Amino acid sequence: MKIEKGSVLSLLSYIVSLAVFAIILWPIFDWLLAKFINHSTFTYSVADHIVSPIIFGVICGLIYWLIDIYHIKKGKK
Repeated sequence: MKIEKGSVLSLLSYIVSLAVFAIILWPIFDWLLAKFINHSTFTYSVADHIVSPIIFGVICGLIYWLIDIYHIKKGKK
């Protein structure tokens, strides 16, 4: 199945893929920061390691989608 740039399906794929990658990578980077930079203990929390990456995925996915729409409209002129 082909996903066209600028479609709603494209927006959803951006959001889901960015949120999944952020949910995986966000705690890893936070653990590395706590371990090697701050020298503190790592504490996993739902708000910091699940909700924040999902919000990040939604915002970045929307930005990427808007950039795609801008390039599509710019190319049609």
